[in-house]
Amino acid sequence: MVKMREEDILKAFAEHLKNLRKEYGFTQESLADKANLDLSHIAKIETCKRNPRLSTLVQISLAMNIPLSQLTDIDYQSILKSKMSK
Repeated sequence: MVKMREEDILKAFAEHLKNLRKEYGFTQESLADKANLDLSHIAKIETCKRNPRLSTLVQISLAMNIPLSQLTDIDYQSILKSKMSK
């Protein structure tokens, strides 16, 4: 079994969040406002400088009006494939 590093998971989540945010028409600022979070908090999550708490993920999913499961639906297979090819 390949062990995934926290950095790999955070990177995949950051990319997923950024893609969803853009798909749903949010800027970092508008998402932060609607989720009642600081703009820098969203920016740090999207640049892998912050590991969000579950409560933050719930706030973001509610702000985007999507299920938490959609927000956390990261493509783990691509993470594993990139680790295997190294």
